[in-house]
Amino acid sequence: MSKAKWLIVFLIALGMSVPAQAIELSLGGFPSFLRTRARYINGATYVNALSDSQAESLGLEDNDDEIFFVDSTLRLTPQLVLSDSVTIRGQIDVLRNNVWGGVGTGAFGAGNGAGGGCIVGACTADDSFRGSILLGPQTFDLGDDNNNFFNVRMLHADIVLPHNLGFVRIGRQPFDWGTGLWANGGWDPASDLGFIPERFLWLKSFPIGDANLTQVFVSDIVSNNGFLFNGGGSGPSAIGVTQGAGKTFDIVAGATILNMDIAGVNTTIGGFYFPFTQQSNVVERIGLYSALLDLKTDLWRFVYEVDFQEGTLSAGTGAANDIDFQFEMLGRIELYPSWPVKMIGIEGGWSQGNDANEPGIQGNLVPFSPAYNIDQLLFKHIIPTLYNNEGSVQNAFYARVWTHVKLLDHLAWTPHVLAAWIHEQDTTSNLGAGVPLPDGSNGGALVYDDLDRFLGVEVENTLTWTVHPGVNLDLIGSFVIAGGGLNDLQEQAAAIAVGDTVDNATDIPWAVQTRLTIFIDQFLK
Repeated sequence: MSKAKWLIVFLIALGMSVPAQAIELSLGGFPSFLRTRARYINGATYVNALSDSQAESLGLEDNDDEIFFVDSTLRLTPQLVLSDSVTIRGQIDVLRNNVWGGVGTGAFGAGNGAGGGCIVGACTADDSFRGSILLGPQTFDLGDDNNNFFNVRMLHADIVLPHNLGFVRIGRQPFDWGTGLWANGGWDPASDLGFIPERFLWLKSFPIGDANLTQVFVSDIVSNNGFLFNGGGSGPSAIGVTQGAGKTFDIVAGATILNMDIAGVNTTIGGFYFPFTQQSNVVERIGLYSALLDLKTDLWRFVYEVDFQEGTLSAGTGAANDIDFQFEMLGRIELYPSWPVKMIGIEGGWSQGNDANEPGIQGNLVPFSPAYNIDQLLFKHIIPTLYNNEGSVQNAFYARVWTHVKLLDHLAWTPHVLAAWIHEQDTTSNLGAGVPLPDGSNGGALVYDDLDRFLGVEVENTLTWTVHPGVNLDLIGSFVIAGGGLNDLQEQAAAIAVGDTVDNATDIPWAVQTRLTIFIDQFLK
């Protein structure tokens, strides 16, 4: 019903605009594209640590931890330019991440609850890969058609107010801030999820000498839906700002941004503040804060962002409700040499974990956004699957280096190396009931123990071929040299799943992906 509601609203807006001769209907504002991906992933889940019989007890065929699928998404970003001051923008996903052939279905069906196959049952549009998590009911949700066939991600009006009173944006819109480590709309073609609230936004810029000060005020209602972090489990360890029961809202929040030129360096200093964020029956109050520093010239850029959370949960009792000041941060240096090396990037980041032995919640509440694309394997798939949370960096700190090299006029190469470590070694997992992860030792009893610190090293290479202007084909190869921490996580998650001792996890998870992206906007210019 919800997708029909948004479709009706959009069609009414379109129909009302037809008589107006001055209006312009076009694609713009955000990328419109058709994306098709084929992925083979090996050793990315805890299944590789199970025996065949243990895997069969979970309903799997065997313990071969191999995942292969092809999926497609058509994303259109129409906009109605009604005047110089009023524009209506939308973003529509058609068959979002639709898996070719469906999931668990076939030509003759298998009687597995999705209507059988295409001959004895019905092929549906509900078969969809929903993002980063590779195991569990959130991965392939056959019963939820609101997120798959037709999905209005964004629909908002942009209005320039008269008399220099500023700018307002009203409706479902992306929340983009700073580096995008937390507030990230996920509108780029490499992303699956993103932060999309229903929001009223007012923005006004003020000149201050040679500088420019921008003030933003917002009021949000955030639906509990698949656009946001919505991991499973129960209890405080499974609750994020947008997880659990009820809708999240803030009464008044805002941001302040100062931009100026200092000795030829474009300097941006900013911060956002959400002092009262609440979620019915789950969150009594959470405060969300961020500080941003961005320095840029033609030759280099330095950007640093740190985000804090504090507050109280409604769930639980006593000190278990308290959210201590927890944080996520990253710093990045970009260098812009001449051809053929277009960019060299160096980055470090940290998402605070939760200590299971301490009262309150110190971390794991709000991870890095799944739309912040750090890599294509470790933080894209493995860690979200192990923590059962649609984030990326969580309970970890990392360092990475990468570069963009122009090999030929139509061929580019992006090598990438990332090393990561676990923050809190005695931590909690959404796979359990808010308890430390067990190591599965002691003759089958689940004994809880610290994790090894080192997660591992990921090596990734991407070749990008510009087949035609506006048509890119990416070939991405990734492998992870697993450290003790990653092996601990996979073995302990496997032990939780079967309630017994398990085998050793694989030392080198790996993946190969192709991604064909057609940028529709470029063909309509």
